[in-house]
Amino acid sequence: MDKGALGSVQSITAHRLSRLPPWSSWFADPLKSGGCLFDLQVHDVDFVHWILGHPEQVRTTGIRSQAGSWDHVWTSLTYGDRVAHVEASYLMPASWPFSSGIRVRGSKGCVEYSFGVRGNIEEREQAQHRFAFYGEDGSVSIPEVPPGDAYVNELQYFFECVRSHQKPELCPAKESVQVIQVIAASWRSAESRDAVQLPSDYC
Repeated sequence: MDKGALGSVQSITAHRLSRLPPWSSWFADPLKSGGCLFDLQVHDVDFVHWILGHPEQVRTTGIRSQAGSWDHVWTSLTYGDRVAHVEASYLMPASWPFSSGIRVRGSKGCVEYSFGVRGNIEEREQAQHRFAFYGEDGSVSIPEVPPGDAYVNELQYFFECVRSHQKPELCPAKESVQVIQVIAASWRSAESRDAVQLPSDYC
């Protein structure tokens, strides 16, 4: 996107699918975890927000778990004539491999990343990744990716901010608040079964 290879972004599709995390019972409690809306969907909405900014409208449909949380959801975010779709789930079968992915379609091409690991995320050393750019001219290329584990890189960056007494620039607190407001609107949409409009000056 920074190099202009994609052209103008027109649509984004993302997913993050998992069984209910087995290592702690609190994930099943909507008052503690917020369900897959606040634990899984939030990451993809955050990435979409980084690319497109805040949406004009949020519409979410979903399936409730027995505990009452929205644990398999489909969310549409609209930005004028651009749109993003995000799917997230805690309700996949125990045999399902944790998987996530994102596809960004632009006026000059499409870039797609997918991640899958048998078992769950803690086994990510054995994960399979695919990252490719599909050009409008028929070309397919594999973009270079900086080395390292994304989770470790994230924690290292935060640690360095704390150690150097610097405010984080890669993930400003204001943007985090905005993303949580979008997730809250997503929850209201699922509850009401209707779209939720977001004001342009929120946060």
